[in-house]
Amino acid sequence: MTLEKLITKLLKSARAYLEVPSGNKKQVESLHTLRVTARKLVSVSAPETYQIILFKHIIQSSNKLRDLDVFTTEILPTFPKKLQSSMSSLYQGLEEFREQLDIEYKLWLEADVLLELQDLLTDSEQIKKKSSGRPDKNKLELNDIQKKLQKNIKIIQKVDVEDKHIHKVRLKIKQLHYQLEHFYPQEEKLIKKCAYLQDELGHFHDLCQGITLLKKHENLIQKENLTQYLEHLEKNKAATLNTVRSKSYKK
Repeated sequence: MTLEKLITKLLKSARAYLEVPSGNKKQVESLHTLRVTARKLVSVSAPETYQIILFKHIIQSSNKLRDLDVFTTEILPTFPKKLQSSMSSLYQGLEEFREQLDIEYKLWLEADVLLELQDLLTDSEQIKKKSSGRPDKNKLELNDIQKKLQKNIKIIQKVDVEDKHIHKVRLKIKQLHYQLEHFYPQEEKLIKKCAYLQDELGHFHDLCQGITLLKKHENLIQKENLTQYLEHLEKNKAATLNTVRSKSYKK
């Protein structure tokens, strides 16, 4: 997919998200589509350009929203049934918090982002003034992608690796994945390997963020329940990383 088509898709995704009412279940997938499209553009755009700053801003400004979506739709529902009955106040509190974030993000999208994206598509002269470099300047050689991937896999294997370093590895592998999809679509085996690591490390990150969210909103949870919730997430976090370590050797 060309850069122009990706930018067109990003514009459509931004408009689609704006049309989804706050509280509607469709907003979760709609926001995810918007973020994925923006991230793909970051991975294949020339560095140090005007537009790449915009694409990154779209992602970073929605991080808190996405963390909440994943936590409430993917993480909390996996808790044991015996813990589910004590979560009503937590769900309600997080929903109200998301609505506040959603209003702020949509105001910014509508007031600034839509116009900027439209400019990227219609005003080529303006883009040339604000941008520098060739469209393929950010393209990595296949050999470099393979080396970077192996280097990051080695980091995962370290026994004393910190969560923040695993998070960085996840982002780097995600960039390599998008590079492969865009510039080397024929490398199916390598793409599959990156996709697996991206998904599993993404789940690991979601569990880490879940722990952070529980602690941040502990006023919505009884003390004894909070301890059980945190233990559940820590156990799953360790299991996820162990699985990734064992399978990354084989894949």
